[in-house]
Amino acid sequence: MDLLIAPNTVTQAQSDQAPATGTPGWATDGNPATNTPATIFPAYAFNALQAELTAAIQGAGITLDRTKLNQLAAAIQNMTQGASAITAPDSGAANAYAISLNPAPAAYTPGMMVAIDNIVATNTGASTLNVNGLGALPIQFAGGAALQGGELVATKGALLRLNHGGTAWTLLVSTGISAAATPASGDNTTKTATTAFLQASMLGGTGQAWTPLSGSRVLGTNYTNSTGRPIVVYAAVVGTVANSTVSISITVNGVAGIGGWSTIAGSSPGNYAVSAQAVIPPGGTYSVNATQGSLNGWAEFR
Repeated sequence: MDLLIAPNTVTQAQSDQAPATGTPGWATDGNPATNTPATIFPAYAFNALQAELTAAIQGAGITLDRTKLNQLAAAIQNMTQGASAITAPDSGAANAYAISLNPAPAAYTPGMMVAIDNIVATNTGASTLNVNGLGALPIQFAGGAALQGGELVATKGALLRLNHGGTAWTLLVSTGISAAATPASGDNTTKTATTAFLQASMLGGTGQAWTPLSGSRVLGTNYTNSTGRPIVVYAAVVGTVANSTVSISITVNGVAGIGGWSTIAGSSPGNYAVSAQAVIPPGGTYSVNATQGSLNGWAEFR
């Protein structure tokens, strides 16, 4: 399609415009029986029609071509791709995905959505998507962070949306996502944390219970929390010297005096006991220390 090519045409600036006043209506061939004249089709109405049509075609990124009679249809298809999910099988590689839509979009349009079908390989880190050779753009989470690995699963599919700047794909849905996207304990990433992961990582979560350890723990000795989640240490000592102060404290990661307590033992020091407890972070070191006292009990919630 193209603008009118004929004798006596003018530029757009010189073209007839719609009248400023009047009542909008519909055309008629006229009726001699009622003395109704036929509508005279004015130039401004023809100009309006071709302006509307050519604007739609050019707005879809298509150049007007007088030899083609399907440009409006192509424009509608292009603009539809900017609002609908269009699916195509993956033809790329792990971390560098590619699809070819049919019909092919003329350009990337902010807001356009695409669906990758039959992903060739699970991603192992940051990834890109190239649609119809328009250029590889990064795939990101909604917050803008890059993929970490395991979010795009081999043989499965994913739905993505081009961000408002047209610079990156936002991952909306990924089918078949597996536990590979759940971080390991202590892994500070943006991977998805499942309920099972949280229950297995938090204090008081799945599998933790009080464990008596009096027979395997020694006062003044450093220990390390290697469980991968926080634990609670409880210890008690009894006085060993009559009429003197017996005290207890826990040192965590080199910080002394945590959970400290003291009392003055009487003439029978073994009848006076003091206790302390503290939370030990994953990987943290700890020791229980006492003055003029001996270990009476040690238990850990782990």
